[in-house]
Amino acid sequence: MGRGKKQYIAILEDDELRRRHMTVILKKYFERFRHIYFNDAMAFIYWLKHNLSSTVLMSLDHDLGSKAEYGGCGTDVVNYLGTREPSCSVIVHSANVVAGPHMEAKLLSFGWDAVQVNLLQNEGWIRWRMAISHKLPIT
Repeated sequence: MGRGKKQYIAILEDDELRRRHMTVILKKYFERFRHIYFNDAMAFIYWLKHNLSSTVLMSLDHDLGSKAEYGGCGTDVVNYLGTREPSCSVIVHSANVVAGPHMEAKLLSFGWDAVQVNLLQNEGWIRWRMAISHKLPIT
């Protein structure tokens, strides 16, 4: 499944309300891509090991709650991506004022195309949708 056409927008997010907002936006504006969610950084990393080449965009949160079966945080995913060749854009959507900018800076230092969008700021969801629009390849 991980080979061939880029088809996934992969999201690390554990909050159900945020996931619902994301799903509405993704279904309305980006229905041509498969949307896959993870609430666990380690499960997301495992999935990326098999599907990174099919991933067109990632959106990462930092702080994950108790729903994570195997644990970890968004920085763990960023550290994993630092061992891989950059292959898609990454949005850091964490509201964590320390970790969010740190994740973005690390991704950029690893050569990944990255941007941070704080969903809790004014127009955060609009900025998230616009970031996706600007980061997706034109096909």
